Amino acid sequence: MEIGRPVAATEVRWPEGLHLGELVSEHDGEITQPSFGMPAVFGGMSSLVPTLHDVDRGYVMTIDQLDLFGRASEWTVGKVAGAAAQLDAETPCDAWVVRDLLSHMLETQRYFVASAQGREASPPSPTPTTAVGDDPVAEFEQARTNTLHTFGQAGVIDKTGPSLGIAFSDQLLHGWDLARATGQDETMPAGLPEAAYEIIHGRFTDEQRKGVFKPEVAVAADASAQEKLLAYTGRTS
Repeated sequence: MEIGRPVAATEVRWPEGLHLGELVSEHDGEITQPSFGMPAVFGGMSSLVPTLHDVDRGYVMTIDQLDLFGRASEWTVGKVAGAAAQLDAETPCDAWVVRDLLSHMLETQRYFVASAQGREASPPSPTPTTAVGDDPVAEFEQARTNTLHTFGQAGVIDKTGPSLGIAFSDQLLHGWDLARATGQDETMPAGLPEAAYEIIHGRFTDEQRKGVFKPEVAVAADASAQEKLLAYTGRTS
């Protein structure tokens, strides 16, 4: 897939012992932490993580976030196309049908983009909305283009830290949700479940998982990367 220009991998630094949930606090039902400069929102796995500045210690992960998001969102758009005629089908996301999930995913991408651009934006709604229109595929393709363009600008990924990496994980997991809900091939593209697992695994305490994921599912030690990713996020393959 051609994104448009070569993008160097970036180092995502996590303070030693830090959990993603520690980056956020709850206010009026919305989880946000303005002290890091960029809001954090968690709903299912829809999240925008604040930038971490001047971290001198801890875990360092080198990834090409733009490439990962591009590949995952390309795969997910294909699942959107396959789900467009089944908008009332139930999904693995409790109480949400496909239409609700698509709306949530669109809201999340638009929020990522607006936040990265420094614009005020409403966080994704914790309840289903009517964000998705009559042509979900066109809307998702446009949202994907906007996200790649915004985060592809010089300095944006450095400024927003692991945000796009979390957006990538969100796209991948919700793409699987769509596939599972509508009887499509659930196999994630090679290398993507490994990357998503590396990004999110162990970043939440058990208490912080509440409202973000269902309880973790036990899997065998020799489970595939996709099985481990799904299990960590409370999904069963």
